[in-house]
Formats: sequence, structure tokens, C-alpha cells
Amino acid sequence: MNISQAIPGHPRSMSGGLTLFSCWAMAVCWRWWDQFLKERGDGLLDDATRLPGNQPTSPEKVERLIALAMSPPPTNRVCWTLKSLADKVGNIALSTVHRILNCHGLKPNRVRTFKVSKDLRYELKVKEVVSLYVDPPDHAVVLSVDEKPGIQAMGRTPSPLTMKPGQATTRTHDYKRHGTTGLLAALDVATSKVTGRMVDRHRSEEFLSFLDQVAEGIKPGTLVHVVSDNVLSHKSTEVHKWCYFLQ
Repeated sequence: MNISQAIPGHPRSMSGGLTLFSCWAMAVCWRWWDQFLKERGDGLLDDATRLPGNQPTSPEKVERLIALAMSPPPTNRVCWTLKSLADKVGNIALSTVHRILNCHGLKPNRVRTFKVSKDLRYELKVKEVVSLYVDPPDHAVVLSVDEKPGIQAMGRTPSPLTMKPGQATTRTHDYKRHGTTGLLAALDVATSKVTGRMVDRHRSEEFLSFLDQVAEGIKPGTLVHVVSDNVLSHKSTEVHKWCYFLQ
């Protein structure tokens, strides 16, 4: 909000009064006016109302910080922290360390895992699976099968209270366990149709029964590609026989 104030009789005023249009404090306006009287227009290019800040971090210190962040952490730590990096570099604020790491996309606290397969035919299998998803063969069905075991069936002790105008749905923090269940699902890559079933146990018998359910909607003589993981229940002898006779 702009305000107009006059300073009659003030030593810094001109012709008995100086009209200032600003939302700043009067002391700030006086400092700007003094700077203008000393340096004229050039004095308005530099904000003399602010205190001089800290010197920017030197490029050598930034390079050292980045190299430390990408190096293994000390033996007594799991990962580098902002404080440990600041202490190691020396004479640098935690906020500066955070800003530099953020600018370079470095997050020492995050760790991603990977696994190297010992299967000699791994690369061939990956290419085959990817080709089934990217370019499904004509006159064939590609099914992506997976499961989610150990789903907890929980219910609230009393029934939740329904939402009312101006009030959200409320419920208690405690709950009752009703056992666990598992979910089997198959995705038809071509049609995006999902077939699912809830099972109490996760064995080869339940998986075979689910495959029979999925095969009911497939025309006889159709080539079927089933993509699944290496769970023991998926690669039993009975499952291999089912896939062999299906072809």
C-alpha cells in the first residue's frame, strides 16, 4: 500500500517538506534520499538500505563439497549428512550445503538397490519379455500375472461416522484384525482386461486354479504368453505342465 508522508522542517527535506511515496519505514526513505544527494542517479542503482551479505562460496569449496558428497561416507556413518559435510569442508553454513547439493541433484541420504542376475540367458529373456509388451504378436494373448500376498483384512471397532456439512468423516484409531488374504491378478496386454481372484493361501494349487479361470475366456488354439516372476509357486512342475498342454 502506498502512503504519502511529508517531513516538514526536517534537515533532509527540500523547500520545507519532502513528499515520499513508499511503503517503507521513514528511516529507509531517508537513507535513499541521502544516497541520492551524494551520488545522484547512480546512487539509486545500489541498494544502500541493505547490510552487506556474506561473500559467495568459492568455486574450490563447492568442488570439494561435491567431491565429498559423492565419496563414501566416514566409517562411523551410514551416509553423509549436512552437518558432517559442513564440518568436513569447514566455514560453510548448513543452508549453503543444502543449496549446493540441491543444485547438483545430489541426495546422499537416498540409496537405490539393484541386483545382478546370474542367469546366462537373462539378456535374451529381457528382450523377449520387452518385445511382448511393446509389440504383442498377432493372434496371440499376452498375460502379465502377479500376486499380492499377505493383505491384512482390518476393520474399525465401531462403524465410522459419515460425513456431514462442515464435518469430515470420522473414525477411531483402533481396529480389529480379520486375518490375511492374497490377490492374484492377470492383465491382458492387448485389451487391458484384468482378471483377479482373492485366495487364502499362496501355493501352486491356488495359482493353477487361477490360471484355469483366466484360460476360460481364451479361444481354443490361441497362443498364450504368460509373463510372471520367479516365485516358487509359479515355476512348479504342475505349472510347467499346464503351460505345455495349453500350447
